[in-house]
Amino acid sequence: MAGGLAAPLPLATFMLTHVDVALRGKTALNVSGVLGVAVSRNGTAPEMGPYVSPELKVWPGSTEMKILFEGVYTETGDGESVLCLVGEAVLPRRGKDAANPWDWAKNTDRNNFQPPITHDKNILLVLRYPTTLTLTTRAVRGELTSTNGKSDAGYFGAVTLLSQLGAYSNYKFGSEELVSTACSPQPYRDDILGDGRGIYRGGSLCGILDLFTSEDVFAVVPNWKCNSSDALCRRLGPFETDKSVDATDGGFKDVSIVMQDIRCEPSTVPGERSAKVSAVFRAVAPWEHRYTAAKRSGLSGMTLAAEGVWRPSTGQLCMVGCLGVGKKACHSRVCLYVQTTFSATRRGIAVGQITRIDGKGGVAHSPLTFKRAVHPSELWNRFGVSGGAPMSMAYDYTKAKQAGEFLTRSEPFNFGTAIAKSLLSYPRLAGDLTRDLSSLADELTLHVPAVPDPFPRERFERPFLQLEVLSLGPLVGRNSPGFPGGTDGLGKESNPKESPSSEMQAARATTLLNVSAELTLSGSPYLNVSALFLEGVYNPVDGRMYLIGCRSIYAPWRAFSAMGALEDGMDCSIEMRVDYPPTTAQWLINPTAKFVNTSLDFYSAFGDVAIPLLAVALAAAVYVQQRWNYKIISRTVKTQQKKLQHLGSRVYERLPSMSSGNFEAELVSGVNEAVGLVGPRRDASLG
Repeated sequence: MAGGLAAPLPLATFMLTHVDVALRGKTALNVSGVLGVAVSRNGTAPEMGPYVSPELKVWPGSTEMKILFEGVYTETGDGESVLCLVGEAVLPRRGKDAANPWDWAKNTDRNNFQPPITHDKNILLVLRYPTTLTLTTRAVRGELTSTNGKSDAGYFGAVTLLSQLGAYSNYKFGSEELVSTACSPQPYRDDILGDGRGIYRGGSLCGILDLFTSEDVFAVVPNWKCNSSDALCRRLGPFETDKSVDATDGGFKDVSIVMQDIRCEPSTVPGERSAKVSAVFRAVAPWEHRYTAAKRSGLSGMTLAAEGVWRPSTGQLCMVGCLGVGKKACHSRVCLYVQTTFSATRRGIAVGQITRIDGKGGVAHSPLTFKRAVHPSELWNRFGVSGGAPMSMAYDYTKAKQAGEFLTRSEPFNFGTAIAKSLLSYPRLAGDLTRDLSSLADELTLHVPAVPDPFPRERFERPFLQLEVLSLGPLVGRNSPGFPGGTDGLGKESNPKESPSSEMQAARATTLLNVSAELTLSGSPYLNVSALFLEGVYNPVDGRMYLIGCRSIYAPWRAFSAMGALEDGMDCSIEMRVDYPPTTAQWLINPTAKFVNTSLDFYSAFGDVAIPLLAVALAAAVYVQQRWNYKIISRTVKTQQKKLQHLGSRVYERLPSMSSGNFEAELVSGVNEAVGLVGPRRDASLG
């Protein structure tokens, strides 16, 4: 957190430990459970288990308490299920000084800290679950109170719990009126839709959304277009954020959004391919662990529950969003798109935008854009197939001309050089067009440790370099023949007997190949370095790749007005050359792949937000070993292909889910404030 440590995060987890299936008067069930409450700086919720006694643990950065409960489960006639429980806990004891009751916490031995405690059995927990899960009635509400008198040492103020029913509960779509108001006129014209080209319009959206899990993180795009007031431009959409988000000043560095609890219901009307979709969008602060936060289910000012309709004719999923809980907070509109055409500045597989519904109240804010970047490997092993229908992927080479000019500038004709090149061979196309493009893309991909060139005299940390080829010529991703549902990288199922397309024939005829890639560097000097999205040309004659690089900029929103050369909020002023070693005489010539930064001044344009790449070049000295491993693996895959085919789709079968009568809870705000609690996983015995 900017300016100091992160604020402690109150969290809770609830779990049923026993359910008495014998009905008592046919109106209630005897139950027992455990509530874990924690105040933690690392954002981790209490771990649960079959505890036999209450606990209180204190260690640096975290305090954790386990409360044991017994009570009854009942179902009311007004659409609620209720758990009423009485608990036993070990509580920290107040000091005698009423004005400073926690003075003992300031004078402790850190090596052996045991706070004074008191045992208390006068704790009441009431949890109320909605019978029907909808957009505005999805909340699980609870209250933790002390039945002691205010003068008693074990007394504490009421704690409110707030969460939602989990994935095992059936969702009921029924917010058509709210959705119609938010998305009228259709399609809603936001900053992303544009002319509607390059976005998915098929009928398998539910299959695509199934690929998104709670661990998929959307990066928040800085408010680089904002030209309004400071309060408006630095605000994270409708979300109620803490100081760590405000400290980014509209740049939203390390701020993310997680898409949770996705429900998708295709239309049952014959001939109609629309779908109803529900989801929860959770904002994650920079100091929080995003994948830990993705597992939470509490509802608060950092969550936006949404419901809407997908229309393939427009390629837009438009939803109404409700902040926190209740119908009164439904002031937001969420539009989501699945992109199928990529470019140097357009590398997100999914892009969304949150806007305010005019005239419906809520806090004013500028449009909040978020995107889920696609890793090159995902285009063939994750997003290549949706609901059994291949997605048609394409790449728009917007930097090819600029890269060609870079090549011309860098390689003036030299007769001696031309003769030398004729004696060597570099990675190039050789066989079947589609498969050979895929094989060449694999050869050009690098996962290697790197060193500066020239080699430094002092000690240094060797960064690990990854150059992932996204597309090569007309091929996007990789060709995956031999596997059921495999595609040829053009969004079509592979067919070895099919004649090559005109695009593939053109790739064969030309000397230069268009290429796009992604470059990442790992290591402590590069922790703040964003990925480089590269696009350019590859010359197989001399094994050189000439690339134009674009990178995301996370700067205060005011700084963008001084950056006149930005493209879609990205810096695309980077030139890079990659030199591959020859495939012939590789044992006689030093087998290194060089990354040469030809941009003269990385730091003058953007100051502290510039990329601190190594000054001159990076030499990947393990390229020859990677190439050798690639050849062996390639041969092995080809010889074993027939043995793999009979497995079919069983390779991707999911493990069976585990049914459980337990449920978890999550506390997401402080004492006497709205808190979060996870909904139950209903067992058949709970009805």
